[in-house]
Amino acid sequence: MTSKSKTKGNAFERDIAKHLTDTYGKTFVRIPTSGAYVGGKNQHRAATLDQHQIAAHKGDLQPPSGWRINIECKNYSAIAWHQIIKQSCKQLDTWIDQLEQVSAPGDVEIIFFKISRQGQYVCIKQNKFLDTTHSLQYRNYLIFDLDIFFKNNTDALRLICT
Repeated sequence: MTSKSKTKGNAFERDIAKHLTDTYGKTFVRIPTSGAYVGGKNQHRAATLDQHQIAAHKGDLQPPSGWRINIECKNYSAIAWHQIIKQSCKQLDTWIDQLEQVSAPGDVEIIFFKISRQGQYVCIKQNKFLDTTHSLQYRNYLIFDLDIFFKNNTDALRLICT
């Protein structure tokens, strides 16, 4: 039986895939293994796979053909915002490290995260094409409210990923 937290995470991955599909008119799909096949503790598997196999199993969502993007989705009950402001958040560092472990050169690295009763957010590596209005900087990443990010950066994300 699947745990409640895994079910919650899978549902959020499906929600983000639907949001991206609706926004861009191209199909984004949830990877059934949620990136665990070549990420985290299973990174050793990448040594026996070719680049197309790795690309099909990295991250939590598979983008449409032609999109260079590595996507992680996280659904948590809390995050230490004060640590983010102080530029030292172990939880966010872990997510970023997980993302960067499987990223290929040229990939746009992005984390979608949902914090219970607080909202949905986007954490994306800085890029000169992004409108940084209403963002919070963390290391070389920017954190946005999800709705504000897409209001100001829908076209920019398409530009930098294709």
